[in-house]
Amino acid sequence: MAKKSKETKKIVRRDAKAQDVFGAFTKSLLEQREWEPYHFYKREDHRTFEWLITMLIAEMEGAGWDKVSLASYRPNKNTRALVDDAFRALHTIYEKKYIIPNITGVRWALSDAALSQDQLERLGYHLLAKLKAYIGKAKRQSDLHGVYRLVPPPKRRSPRDRSELPDPAAPAWTRANRQRSSKVQITTRVSPKTKALSLEAAEAREISHSQWLNEAIVRQLLAEGYDTALEKAFRPRPDIEPLKRRPQRPKRALPEPQEPAYVSANRADKIISLRIDPELAREIDRAREEDEDRSAWFRTAVNTFLYVREAKLPKPLSQRPRLSVPVSLSFEPPVMFVVGHQVKDSGLTLSEWLRRVARWYIWYRWHG
Repeated sequence: MAKKSKETKKIVRRDAKAQDVFGAFTKSLLEQREWEPYHFYKREDHRTFEWLITMLIAEMEGAGWDKVSLASYRPNKNTRALVDDAFRALHTIYEKKYIIPNITGVRWALSDAALSQDQLERLGYHLLAKLKAYIGKAKRQSDLHGVYRLVPPPKRRSPRDRSELPDPAAPAWTRANRQRSSKVQITTRVSPKTKALSLEAAEAREISHSQWLNEAIVRQLLAEGYDTALEKAFRPRPDIEPLKRRPQRPKRALPEPQEPAYVSANRADKIISLRIDPELAREIDRAREEDEDRSAWFRTAVNTFLYVREAKLPKPLSQRPRLSVPVSLSFEPPVMFVVGHQVKDSGLTLSEWLRRVARWYIWYRWHG
């Protein structure tokens, strides 16, 4: 008789996907706005979203939201996702409904969205941290017209099934199945003089060419009376100094400018590869320190040989050893220049000169 498989009870995991913080937060604010309007600020022109964030930060710190009695303050992936949903709901309710809640309204909305008191405290603590990070970044990165451009990113669209694609037979990355972009590209042809002048104007303002063209198009549309069709954040502000592009570091002068920077002629150091016999490798391993590799030991040996005036290369071995252990070295150009003269005066190859320097340094460490 075949055994029946043991049935396991599926436990629904309460994570960021199962918990709808965005919907609960939004619904709570809408209901409060209808029944308890004193939990909200009145609509004024100066009360922007950044003003709301600044007021909430001051009220949350005054109420002690930054002093949580929980053991762990570090947010996990689930907590970060829930806080992002609450922040996105706060921005959406402001932009679409122009509802400006105070700390009481936000507290009630978080209470309706949280599953427990511990989670409520956690969400409040990390929401305050996110508001501080947002307003700090917004102050540092205002756009070129002086208007805040940092809008919470929309919730990432869930992956589409094969049946939902416009062309199910083709891969998802093809043009037919690719999702539309939020931006469009304009293709035009101008004279070389116009391009040169626009590049010069953008360079004079220390902004990119793309930003300069975007601002020129916006100004022309505003001049022709198309004000209502433009985004509010793209309207120029003459009283605000535009955000300038970060100055680029000057490129270092290369010995061979026409060659790439990674070629041997343009490298800051010179790499040398040679082979040594196993007996010399064992002696080097016994002589070097624990935190010193063979390459570092070789560099120390060469520098010491060049520094000691009475240093002389030892005589060649009676029989030629078997060279089977590879070693890679790197020297700075000034050192390599002196080494090149030493090798030329000795009449040896560079590899043989380095092997004799290694034998000399082993003797020098014990008898020098």
